[in-house]
Amino acid sequence: MFSADRWVQAFFNNAGTSATESLSVLKALINGLGIMYCEGTNDAQRLEPILRSALKKAGAESWGAELACRTVVLLVRKHLFNYSQDLITALEKELNRRSGIVTIILDSASPLEPEIRSSFIKVLKERTKADTVHITTRIMPALGGGYRLFMDNEVFDASVKAQVMHMSRSIMKF
Repeated sequence: MFSADRWVQAFFNNAGTSATESLSVLKALINGLGIMYCEGTNDAQRLEPILRSALKKAGAESWGAELACRTVVLLVRKHLFNYSQDLITALEKELNRRSGIVTIILDSASPLEPEIRSSFIKVLKERTKADTVHITTRIMPALGGGYRLFMDNEVFDASVKAQVMHMSRSIMKF
């Protein structure tokens, strides 16, 4: 069974100050393998020297490259390579958290005015203690007004649509 949290914890425990480099190499290795089917001990044993040779030719002989290579080989050995993109997503999220970066998606019924966008960034920096906030905005007229914010695995819905739905449910209880 794949547990992204456990892999992320092990990765960062071993990466030390090489986490950014190691993640970069890991992404390159996984993307380089693409849709290759590889699973199990035999494939891992064949894959490891190929990866090491490729890293050596690329001049990537640091601890970060070594950790990336070991991670790919272990994913293959444990029959978990198909979860590699999930692992990369989880590692990027944790690296951003450790670097003080928060990424959110903000839906609104109409384009955000610069003052409102700045206000969101300011409040999010204060609440999350982040140094940087990246906002992706999406225009969703169906919201009717207000905002819906996606951050990590949480949704904060202050849209008119959500309020109307809440009111409808309340009325139905009577």
